[in-house]
Amino acid sequence: MRAIAMLAAAGLRGRGRTGLVVTVLVLTLSAVGLSTGLAVSGQGGDAVDRLAARTNAADVVVWARAPAAAGGAPATDGADLRDQLAAMSGVRAVTGPLRDLDTTLVVPDDGPQNDGGPQNDGGTGKDGGAEKVVQGQVTALDDPDVAVNHPLLVSGRWLRGPDEIVLERSAAEDLGLRPGDPVVLRDARGDVTFTVAGTANELTDCGFPQCDQARMFVADAGLDRIDPARAGAAVPADVAGGVTYWLDLDDGVSAEAVAGAVIRAHGDAIRGTNTWPDTRGDLLTVGQIFGRLVSAFGAFLLVAVAVIVAGSMTSRMVARRREMALLGAVGVLPVQLTAALLAEHLALGAAAALLGWVVAGALAPSIDLGAAVTGRPGPHWEVGDLLVTAGLLLLLLTLATVAGAVRAGRASIVDALRDAPAASRRGGRFARLTALVPGRLALLGVGRLAARPGRGLLTALTVLIAVTGAVVAGGFMVTVTRALDEPAFTGDPWQVMVGRDDLTPAAVEGALGQTAGVDTWWSETERRGSYDGQTFRVRALGGPALPGYSVGDGHLPAAAGEVAVGYGLLDQLDLAVGQTATVEIAGTARTVRVVGWYRTSEDSGRVFAMRLADLRAIDPAALPHQYRMTLTPGTSPDTVEESLAARFGDGADLRTRSTDAGGRQVIETVTSLIAGLLVLVALANMLHSLLASNRENARDIGVTAALGCTPRQLVSQSALAAAALAAAAVAVGVPLGVLVFRLQSDAVARDIGLGPGFGLMPSAAFLAALAAGTLALAAAAGAAAAGGLVRRPLSDLLRWE
Repeated sequence: MRAIAMLAAAGLRGRGRTGLVVTVLVLTLSAVGLSTGLAVSGQGGDAVDRLAARTNAADVVVWARAPAAAGGAPATDGADLRDQLAAMSGVRAVTGPLRDLDTTLVVPDDGPQNDGGPQNDGGTGKDGGAEKVVQGQVTALDDPDVAVNHPLLVSGRWLRGPDEIVLERSAAEDLGLRPGDPVVLRDARGDVTFTVAGTANELTDCGFPQCDQARMFVADAGLDRIDPARAGAAVPADVAGGVTYWLDLDDGVSAEAVAGAVIRAHGDAIRGTNTWPDTRGDLLTVGQIFGRLVSAFGAFLLVAVAVIVAGSMTSRMVARRREMALLGAVGVLPVQLTAALLAEHLALGAAAALLGWVVAGALAPSIDLGAAVTGRPGPHWEVGDLLVTAGLLLLLLTLATVAGAVRAGRASIVDALRDAPAASRRGGRFARLTALVPGRLALLGVGRLAARPGRGLLTALTVLIAVTGAVVAGGFMVTVTRALDEPAFTGDPWQVMVGRDDLTPAAVEGALGQTAGVDTWWSETERRGSYDGQTFRVRALGGPALPGYSVGDGHLPAAAGEVAVGYGLLDQLDLAVGQTATVEIAGTARTVRVVGWYRTSEDSGRVFAMRLADLRAIDPAALPHQYRMTLTPGTSPDTVEESLAARFGDGADLRTRSTDAGGRQVIETVTSLIAGLLVLVALANMLHSLLASNRENARDIGVTAALGCTPRQLVSQSALAAAALAAAAVAVGVPLGVLVFRLQSDAVARDIGLGPGFGLMPSAAFLAALAAGTLALAAAAGAAAAGGLVRRPLSDLLRWE
């Protein structure tokens, strides 16, 4: 054991600094990539679940209509509805009724604009700057210490008066608001100014701006300031608000089933519901896409590491063959040599794994896409990630070292110790490969690469993997950019939405037909459905047009009995286009035929679309709940929203679709960094391989120089040889990358419910630039590898060892 330790220590001390740095750099970069992938894939969902546990997030959110005004139509009393909800099977606790109101949040550009009285300055601050205006929902909550869904303060404090407001964390961060800042809540009656008292976590829906409403809390008296008519029990029927209930369910109870039962039991008294599985899915949608993207690159990196380690260790075995032969001649056993080399390489691998794990842990918080909702986590140093990373690296090092050592141990000691290299033997697998290289190509340096075909193949494989990874990165970048810039691509083909509230369908539809800029519109209303023990969301579509969903197969429902489903539901229920099935919708069994599937990220694609006419055959009381529309080219959504607001007054909830789902910069930056990491690893390995090749062929290079080649020509030979190797890798890597991207993008899209065929290929210009860049970088690496050698004296190059 002592001899093995001494041999390993001597091997580490005897390594050249450049070779040692390159080896450790390659291993460390690989460890960073592996550890980062593990950290990204594990931190998002865990953070959301931890926050949900701390706040006791509501399993079901129920938005109900407020009690009717005195003398108005009968309606369920808020307290009575609370008791009925609490009595439902599976419900453990209920918070509510809490008064709520849809409103508009205005962030002044330069401070408070008024003292609470009505004001309308035409959309500018008092100094003429632009103000930020977003849709919002405000809920009255005097005390946050409630049994279900208690908001968790992040900064500042809770409400102390009617002029203060608490904002949900992601909205505050996106709008740049801090405790003490003024904000305005605006509606047709005017503006009311509040001061931000604090920010808090609240998990009844996804974060802002992915969910286009900013959620807020005010005191009960603060809500009276916004809408004095709602003070007391009597509420006029034309108010765009109502009451909210937060439900906590027993363990194992289906939130979707309870939400469906609430709608069936209370009908039109319910404005809408949401469930924790739905909210959690929305919170993690972008993170899931990103996490799977990183995991896909992790697979590339792992393959690259395997090839690099094999090539690096093989090169090391070749470089030490004479040393190993000398040690064998004086009695050192082959097993001792192998153990010493293994200990040497494992020491380097362990150090690289630890360093990569530390770097990746420090980087993890900066690439957490859920941080706007859950808060920026601290460094993510999980011991399990270190063990996985170190285990993979050490396993690869062990395999490569043992294989190289066994091969070197079988070599003839006489051949290894002779001054001049032994002549190639006939019959060897690659023995005559060098001789097959044409003379002119040999003068260009290609012959030196062919002399070690195994190492050259491994180097080319590394470049090929980097090229393939870059193609995949380019495809994902194009796909993610389009998904963020065009929400219709992922299932949101609308620009303005109208929540009907207490308006009649005829009033809304008449206004849509008379509003300039509206191109097409359709109506939606929802129920719950079930099939084969699974519950899901049923969306009934009406109006003169169908939504412009991206249809993967078949078509949207156009005739009686036809339905289309999101891909996630198609996969979950094991349905197929053309299949007939009997499903339960709103408590009634109905036979339907699946005529198509479409892409939607909502509920991870678990949405069931049918015609409104078919739903009304089941439930005659079903009316459109909301209307969505697309606009004519060049029309501003804000202009249409203002026009509709003037028509509807306070009787409708108006929203424009946000095109910012958050996380774009993180996704683009990290995708680029991972692709760059693959390139760096490939270049570092190529440099290491070329350095070893040039050292082994130092005499041939010296002979070439003695015959008249200048140092510049010798450097050019090495550059051209590296470029030739890269050209072969590019020729295979580009088409392979296109194929791999298609397979991986389909796998990711299936996993998040968008279905196959979602990914977009990178452009021809990108592929051409990638090929040119690869050749240029490879040539630069080849030139750098030869630069130091050609400056050495000819006498050093021409003598035998």
